[in-house]
Amino acid sequence: MDLHQTFRPSVMLSETHFPFLGQDDVFADAIQRIGDEGFFQSVELVNVDNVKQRRRIAKLVDANGLSVTYWLTLYCFVHRLSLSATDEALRKISVAKMKDHMEQAAQCGARAFAVGSGPDPGLGLREAATEQFYISLCELCQAAEQFSNMRVIIEPMDREAHKNCLIGPTAEFVKLISRVRKDYAHMGICWDSAHVALCGDDIWESFTASKDLIFQMHLSNAILDRNDPGFGDNHIATGEPGFLTVEKIAELFGLAAKTNLFSGKSLSIAMEVRTKEGACPWANINESRRLLSEAWDMFKIARSGI
Repeated sequence: MDLHQTFRPSVMLSETHFPFLGQDDVFADAIQRIGDEGFFQSVELVNVDNVKQRRRIAKLVDANGLSVTYWLTLYCFVHRLSLSATDEALRKISVAKMKDHMEQAAQCGARAFAVGSGPDPGLGLREAATEQFYISLCELCQAAEQFSNMRVIIEPMDREAHKNCLIGPTAEFVKLISRVRKDYAHMGICWDSAHVALCGDDIWESFTASKDLIFQMHLSNAILDRNDPGFGDNHIATGEPGFLTVEKIAELFGLAAKTNLFSGKSLSIAMEVRTKEGACPWANINESRRLLSEAWDMFKIARSGI
């Protein structure tokens, strides 16, 4: 069983090329090389402000049969936007900005538009903020219907740990997204191993509980010891001192197979490791490729009982 026949290996260009964000052609040039090399079938970007770059990206994506996820979480952090703001004026501004970027995502050939919730407002306002987020997600899902096959994705993040976002723990995001999906089947999640672990949730239980909502996965490592100076979701390499190992990734593949997540071959899976300043992004990409392949081989061996 070949990896490419089961899921779509994805590369987070927004992380591998993080030191170069904002430079012209950075994503388009990378996508051209990704297409030439042929291993990755999906790419993940942050906002692309230049219309000429968006058009070039769309042509490369189409020519190479790639899928694209267009991420706005970083944009929202930088610009202090919040789709879950209890301040209704801020919520409306945030939704309007996301709708503008949805048009840009479509111009890049993206078929997945990804956002996060706003910051955790504290226990007393969480219920109200969650309701605001529900309204925002419904509005974005409705807006996405004008674009062919556009999915809306949220990435549940950690709360009371590092990123400290409203959404959030597994039980809460499952309840929320299931509610949105009653009206919008194109709503789903990007399940992120680091955020789940930092929320204090068991990654296996979280994966099983949310399997019906998962459109894509981020295999992200984190240091869970709060006394460690590197504590949190810093997009570190796989292995110690973090919790995520290649063996755990292989086990996740096994659980995905067991829960039929691999059916349809449309699930995108990416390693989330940020390239450090001065380092080579292609060394990072090649390591992601190696780890995905190694974990897949481990999974196949375990499945065969050898």
